Amino acid sequence: GDGPAKDLTRAVRAEINAIDPNQPVYHVRTMEQLVGDSMLTRSTSAALMMLFSAVALLLAAVGIYGVVAYGVTQQTREFGLRIALGATPRDLLTLVLRHGLVMVGAGIAIGAAAALAAARLIAGALYGVTAVDPLTYITVLSVLGLTGLLACGLPAWRASRVQPVTALR
Repeated sequence: GDGPAKDLTRAVRAEINAIDPNQPVYHVRTMEQLVGDSMLTRSTSAALMMLFSAVALLLAAVGIYGVVAYGVTQQTREFGLRIALGATPRDLLTLVLRHGLVMVGAGIAIGAAAALAAARLIAGALYGVTAVDPLTYITVLSVLGLTGLLACGLPAWRASRVQPVTALR
């Protein structure tokens, strides 16, 4: 808190004034405040990166969901026919998930390759990790994969619930 620091400021000013009254004492701050001020730029840029990353992840999830949901809507008759011919809801779920996750996997592979290629460019913006930190890459790829799975899951579930009579009409 500022209470004890302000009390010490008065005492330090008084002692310095007793030794040399002409010595100016101004802008007295604790070490914690100085370190906090020096890290403000990095913490602000990190917070902005996190915000933009979250928005990008949300946009990616919405985009994947939209593409897969549109594909499911376009294939509703096909799914109804497949069920009428003996496919199980699980077969449809697997079919839609496989198709969606192939797209997600391709995007993740291209993005990981681009990130590795651009690692030297972003190295200065990273704090506490190297540009090719394996744990960071594994974590990011896992989050992206899970996001893709969730974005493909709802349309796949809807496809598995298609009623053949309704779809064939």
